[in-house]
Amino acid sequence: MAINILCDVVADVADVNMTPYPLTSDDRTVICALRVEKQQGVLRMMKEFLLRQWKCCTLNDLIKRMTKLALSRVAVDLSRS
Repeated sequence: MAINILCDVVADVADVNMTPYPLTSDDRTVICALRVEKQQGVLRMMKEFLLRQWKCCTLNDLIKRMTKLALSRVAVDLSRS
């Protein structure tokens, strides 16, 4: 259930355009999957995907946004049932 909620949230998270290499929708999906399924941290993701040239702060911001939106959706779902 957690992966479904987080992956739904990925579409709602806006691009972080503060870097010369903004995150694409594919990047956000990969980051979501790595975070949820493999519990990978930011530094591990950056080492695994060197060619993507992701910045640490960009990944941290994206993960925080995904987590915040996912938690708010879970709270709404729980309040409805």
